[in-house]
Amino acid sequence: MPQAENPIEKALGRAVDSLAVVSPVGDDGGGERPRYELRTAERAFVIRALWAGAGWPADVQRAVRGVDEPWPRDLVVVARHLSPGSREILARLGANWVDESGQAHIVGPDFLVIRDASERPDESDSDDRFSWSPSALSIAEAILSRPWPSGIATNELATITGWSPTQVSQVLQAFDASRWTAKWGPQRGPRARREIADLDGLLNAWAQAASRDDAPRRFADRTFKDALEFLRGELAPSLDEHVRWAVTGWAAAQLMAPYATVVPSLQIYVPEAEFTGALTQAIRQGPAREVNEGGRIEFRPASPHVFDFVTRAFEVPTASPPRVFADLRSMGGRGEDIAAHLRDEVIVPQHRVGVRRRPSTDLVEWDDACRAALDRRVHEEFGDAHTVYEDGTWSASYFAAGRPLSLAELKEVLDSVRGHETGWPPWWVPTRAEIRPRIRDDGVDCWFKDNALNDPGHADFWRAEPSVRLFLLRGYQEDEITGQPGKALDLTLPIWRVGECLLHSSRMAKAIGASMIRFYVKWTGLSGRELKTVAAPDRLMPPGRVADQDSVATYVQVTPDEIDSGLPLVVQNLVSPLFELFDFFVPPLSLYVDELHKMQNLRD
Repeated sequence: MPQAENPIEKALGRAVDSLAVVSPVGDDGGGERPRYELRTAERAFVIRALWAGAGWPADVQRAVRGVDEPWPRDLVVVARHLSPGSREILARLGANWVDESGQAHIVGPDFLVIRDASERPDESDSDDRFSWSPSALSIAEAILSRPWPSGIATNELATITGWSPTQVSQVLQAFDASRWTAKWGPQRGPRARREIADLDGLLNAWAQAASRDDAPRRFADRTFKDALEFLRGELAPSLDEHVRWAVTGWAAAQLMAPYATVVPSLQIYVPEAEFTGALTQAIRQGPAREVNEGGRIEFRPASPHVFDFVTRAFEVPTASPPRVFADLRSMGGRGEDIAAHLRDEVIVPQHRVGVRRRPSTDLVEWDDACRAALDRRVHEEFGDAHTVYEDGTWSASYFAAGRPLSLAELKEVLDSVRGHETGWPPWWVPTRAEIRPRIRDDGVDCWFKDNALNDPGHADFWRAEPSVRLFLLRGYQEDEITGQPGKALDLTLPIWRVGECLLHSSRMAKAIGASMIRFYVKWTGLSGRELKTVAAPDRLMPPGRVADQDSVATYVQVTPDEIDSGLPLVVQNLVSPLFELFDFFVPPLSLYVDELHKMQNLRD
């Protein structure tokens, strides 16, 4: 059977390659669990796929949240690579599962597939596309090792790493090309900044490159009950006298992000220049004896830049969190699970970026380019006739850093993640010939041009591209409700519309296995509008709050889980700068909570 490009079909194809066909047959009605038919000449079996992204325990726990017991026989958890800890979780649930390495456990009515493949998934497509030079390794570790609340600056990285600003700039441009980082603010000069656009992509690619190390190891052995107690009380004082050192692996993870596990051994970095003479003396005078192999204490030589990022945890020098992550992941088994825990508890939280008025340059350019494309088409279609867009518009754009899709896959995913919160969902894919989406300039366009003259709330223009970046623009529904274009902005409609678009981005990210979403909203034609309650008359709004500024744009970087679990806070971050233009109006969080609850329960 040909290997499918869709990650779900790819995993199913590898696991059940004795079957003749794996074909999509729609979804389960909620738009989140695509259905597939597994068919041979003798029989067919339909399953629902539940995507769990990379397959770490945290990914699996998020995916299975809310699944009823006992586990439905037709439901299969699909991931890129399920770690041992993830498989333990699924085994306790009695769940069906499959991943891209060919590992699988599917038991259904009159259907059985059990396979245990030892190979890891093929990661070459994502990790080998970039040539990791010493400067790139060092610069990436510096980026991953600390938060950048004001953005990543070239000169600051040059100071931290010791590489020239020119070399740092070249590496960052290569990271931009791989979509791991993105510019925002000025293009050049001291105020130019970048942000991490795809944290998982950069971390995983760097970790694989950083762990490709065939340097010799040295071992020492000593019986101890508590590895951390032995390290702090006996080994550390001896090492401090002779060498620089930093702990990594099990012990470092336990110090940074305690996990319910025993530390079975110690892994310790020593500078390359001190790995023979100075380390030999430290071992001889220390509390452990050197052995050829199998010792519970392992010494590893490290290049000087590894020690540029050493921190201290409970007074113990530790390698950087991403370095510890890479070392644990290379150990396999339980090491992968502890690496995932370290990533979720330490690495990801320090790189979360909240609302920012100046978004990434590439997002602004994307929004501008899509607006310009619509302007050209409006002029071609209507000439100088007045359209609803001239009275003001709002737009939502987002990038989800996941696997690029083919145009056909993009269309299928857009169908599957359609929202059901209201009767006119964002990025709706119509089927009527006159308005259905078309392929244009290597992307998918959809324009409801029949509404462009007199129906602003439904005059959608949207575009989606295979790199998973989306744009949506509409006029103001308030103009239609009041019959007075340009005079009002409703208090509740922006909350509903931004909430719908965020939920769409969350479903899209989960469908393609993306861990981070960059989301941008822009409102235009605001000057002279008054903040009113035209769509929700039960809400009271004092008159006289009129905007003087004509446009505002807001931005947030957020995970799908943060959208699903904290939608009111995310919407508040994006919409509150809009409301502030109306005489500094700041609605309470309860408004966002109440309105989004109404929106999400509208069809119950």
